[in-house]
Amino acid sequence: MPSALPELRAADITAACRLKGLRITAAWHQLGFAGYAEQEGVLAIAMRVGQKAGVSAGFHYFNRLAEGYGHQPGYTFSAGMALKPVSNWLLSVQLQNPAELHYLGSTSILPVLYSFRALHRLSPQVMLGITLHKYDRAPLQSFLFLQYKPHASWGLNGGLGANPAQAGAAMWMRWQGFVFCGRVMYNQWLGTTPAAALAWTSQ
Repeated sequence: MPSALPELRAADITAACRLKGLRITAAWHQLGFAGYAEQEGVLAIAMRVGQKAGVSAGFHYFNRLAEGYGHQPGYTFSAGMALKPVSNWLLSVQLQNPAELHYLGSTSILPVLYSFRALHRLSPQVMLGITLHKYDRAPLQSFLFLQYKPHASWGLNGGLGANPAQAGAAMWMRWQGFVFCGRVMYNQWLGTTPAAALAWTSQ
């Protein structure tokens, strides 16, 4: 029987605005391939603390769909902090508490997630970054990336990751408050994933 789910694809939609010193962000992420799909919705609030720090909190809704097993919805919360010690460095950490996924009376647990990101601006056109993710007993996941921005309205991204092995490339374009992005990701578990993203930020 043909799969009722799409071939491997990913899509992201993000909207952000500022309200009385708060930055409010809503995002939707979807990943689907033959026999399996993931969806995640995020609502986050962030605020600046002084000139060099910020804090954030978020609500995450998950939904997993596997053929023959149906939907597994769940939710979790996150909290984070960002620090800009000097003008060309940005450091951030985030903690996401365990999530429960429910299906036909049974419960599965997504473990606690620790995240760290460091961004270093080498020049006005080039930025280097690394992202680390750590689940309770799983190996440390890492992704090293580089952004090249020859013009204020468009740029290129590329990166490599481990656990699982990953590689990706992207091109993005900015138009007024919108950012359009097309990318291709390779993942040793999921194969090659073409993806598209759309973001909007209020002025």
